[in-house]
Amino acid sequence: MTTTEIVQPWDRVSGESSRSLELFSRYRDEGLNRSLRKTAEAIGVSKRLLERMSATHSWQMRVRAFDREQDQQRQLDNRAAQREMVERHAALATLAQQKALERIRALSAETLSPTAALRLLDWGVKIERLSRGVPTEHVASSEYDSASDDVVLDGEELASELRMFLLALEQVA
Repeated sequence: MTTTEIVQPWDRVSGESSRSLELFSRYRDEGLNRSLRKTAEAIGVSKRLLERMSATHSWQMRVRAFDREQDQQRQLDNRAAQREMVERHAALATLAQQKALERIRALSAETLSPTAALRLLDWGVKIERLSRGVPTEHVASSEYDSASDDVVLDGEELASELRMFLLALEQVA
């Protein structure tokens, strides 16, 4: 080990034998449900021996530090995986939009019935408003109260609206 390496609490401590480090490593690697009893049984040594080694070489403090580090690493890995997922989903969404736009551009205004044209316009306006975070409907709370409650769709409702829009496109094409 060079002098520039950072020594972690779960690394070999001063005065710890190779055998003690091996036993500690087995104990450490059993994870959050570890116990001295289970480790002793698994490797065929007495629990009392592990208790002495644990007290002598601060196993409990060392495994807590190890568990914290492992949890932090899992969180970092999870955030990286989430960023990758978001990028992948955005790329798929962009591709889906391009395909839908190709289909819409292929529609001829002459072949659309007035009802289909109005429906397409309605869907287009609704989707634009949703994508900009603007409510699609205003609902009065009572007949005497002019105040309104904005209706904003969540992701699942937006997906449902988009599916219905694509079905409408199928009908007019």
